[in-house]
Amino acid sequence: MSSYETGGGLSESQGMRSFLMEVPGEKEAVIPVGGESEFSSKVKVLSDGPFHFVVAAKLVSGVEGSPDWQVKAYLDGVMKWDSYTSLPSEFDANLSAGDHWVTIVISVAPGASFGDSTEVAVSAASRGSTESASFKVAVRPSILAVKTAIGQEREVADSIGARAKEGQLGIYSILLPSTIRGYVLIEAMNSDKIENTVRGIRKTHGLVKGETSLDEVSHFLTPKPTVSGIIEGDIVELISGPFKGEKARVQRIDHSKEEITVELFEAVVPIPVTVRGDHVRVIEKEK
Repeated sequence: MSSYETGGGLSESQGMRSFLMEVPGEKEAVIPVGGESEFSSKVKVLSDGPFHFVVAAKLVSGVEGSPDWQVKAYLDGVMKWDSYTSLPSEFDANLSAGDHWVTIVISVAPGASFGDSTEVAVSAASRGSTESASFKVAVRPSILAVKTAIGQEREVADSIGARAKEGQLGIYSILLPSTIRGYVLIEAMNSDKIENTVRGIRKTHGLVKGETSLDEVSHFLTPKPTVSGIIEGDIVELISGPFKGEKARVQRIDHSKEEITVELFEAVVPIPVTVRGDHVRVIEKEK
């Protein structure tokens, strides 16, 4: 370290720095294609002085020809660098004592591939001292919804799957939940490609704008147990098996086997009967 003099008259060798750089928030993010993430780094200046900033962005990709992502750098709200322009990635500024903010905005390129990421390093130098911060953004697939004609979900899903095999659509999975009518869910990288593909498929009504999240569709991926929502004492109707149409009261529930034991109302002798959870319909809840 150098032995510069600070505004308070103390040298750096006495334990004082002219500035500190810290990141109070997140340093990493995972966002979809076309998404944008913002990071901030606080530069705490202890004494007035000149500063030199350097911003370095690096695309990490396993796909040859992947486009560079747009990176913008701001100092106290004023844009200093944009990777899509000819602005230099190094700039100088005279900063007064107090808190100053370097903001980095990273936008994922439309042609990004799964696994791509961009790392951005920001360094500030003043009076022989240097502080730095780094940020990273990775891309993830989006979960998109295709609107279809009612009853034609399977046909549309098959058509999309066939086209996905023919070209580079970046489709990773197609989800066809039985409980959702009129929609097909797609896990894909590029919504623009999917939208263009959907236009050429019969019995579709286009791509729903925006994306959904994995949390919102996760319950479709893990079916609920057939005994879910049934409790002891419920009145049920048997809808399958030799006792179809009979009414009964739930006596016991075996969650591990997804079976319930019921007692038939019309039986001369109350004999417990064990049936599968999906062989009954609840008609009255236990009060």
